[in-house]
Amino acid sequence: MKTQSVKSLVSSFFAFALVYWALCVGCTVTPQVVRDGQYSWDGNVQNSGFIGHDAQGNRIITPHARKRYNGLVGIYGNKFFPNLVPDAGIEPVGENFKIDAQHLEDFMKMNRWFKQGVKPIPPVP
Repeated sequence: MKTQSVKSLVSSFFAFALVYWALCVGCTVTPQVVRDGQYSWDGNVQNSGFIGHDAQGNRIITPHARKRYNGLVGIYGNKFFPNLVPDAGIEPVGENFKIDAQHLEDFMKMNRWFKQGVKPIPPVP
């Protein structure tokens, strides 16, 4: 009789563990994954505002891409340390602009956050 009670207790424990595991697995929230299918249009050209690069590894961007960068800096700039400011890492090159590698990486990160719907950090008063 004692053996039967132990078996019943062990089987109840495993049944409870199985139900608990099933509930925990069912409650997992996965973030939305953003996958770009194609480049966006910048004017009449489908290049997302990226024209090329120079010998130092800087990327050449259009004025429209610069506006997008500065707009994203206004939304997510305080998520970086030190905080990003408009036109950080950007220099004029003729009619276009060049952006250094670090700020290009920040630009791509902010663009991904924007597409994923990441909430900005409210400014500190």
